[in-house]
Amino acid sequence: MARPEPLGVWLYGSRVAELTTSGPGDVALRYSDETLGRWPRNTPVLSCSLPLTTRRQKAAVYFKGMLPEGRHLQAVAAQAKVSTIDIFGLLARYGRDVAGATVISATEPQDRPGRLEPYDPASLADEAANLQDHPLGVHDDSELSIAGLQNKLLLIADGDGWGRPVGGRPSTHILKVEDRRYPGLVTTEAACLRLAQTVGLTSGDVALQTIAGLPCIIVSRFDRCVEADGTVARIHQEDACQALGPGPQGQPRERKVRGVRRSNAGRGREGPGSVGRRSSQRAQAARGGDHLHSGHRQRRRTR
Repeated sequence: MARPEPLGVWLYGSRVAELTTSGPGDVALRYSDETLGRWPRNTPVLSCSLPLTTRRQKAAVYFKGMLPEGRHLQAVAAQAKVSTIDIFGLLARYGRDVAGATVISATEPQDRPGRLEPYDPASLADEAANLQDHPLGVHDDSELSIAGLQNKLLLIADGDGWGRPVGGRPSTHILKVEDRRYPGLVTTEAACLRLAQTVGLTSGDVALQTIAGLPCIIVSRFDRCVEADGTVARIHQEDACQALGPGPQGQPRERKVRGVRRSNAGRGREGPGSVGRRSSQRAQAARGGDHLHSGHRQRRRTR
């Protein structure tokens, strides 16, 4: 069987790397000549675990961190008609709206900017009510993915309402439906996020709503920034498992992390304190297109 065509990895409008595969479960990354000429060797352009180098690198752990887990993964794989271990195939189908600022696509992202399909109250209620059987609300024209196990729906703020991202249009918010096994979970999450706002750890918005009779929380994405003209800017980030890379057996390092550090071009070494930068600085980094000079986001995966 012929190997699939390579996928481009786009970051702030530049094709920084190329992905190839030798089969299900394998993803290899090679940085572009343009990227190699722009930053010094070992710069963490995409991830601490994928420093800038001329050689091809194994990248399955990093990119698997952009995909859902459990039955959510089973559902989106079935929708795409690929195996759950076919990371490359899943990225080819759903890689245009993922965590951080990367866009994974075989073609120029600007050629297909995507669109918004408005929800009315009834259609949003139907989508939320069916998340248990229809994870992430994925449709035939959806090109999105988000990690985790909770029932989630990616949304785009549309005036006073909400819309569905179509064709890779970047989402701005995440809706989570309360798990009936853990009543009060979304209320607790909202309280924790508001506490984080109060002490200055985050500037994200959070709202509690009842949709289709279900308690829901809607949070703004910390890796997105909506500009004054309505343009959605992506902000690059990675979680701690992605930053650490594979363990000795090639599996993700599923453990708590302290003191994860990464280098920023022109800034030397910066530790976890750089995570708490204000949203205005993050937006400036996104507009300027050189994220490495304004603090590269890290987060601990939320399940």
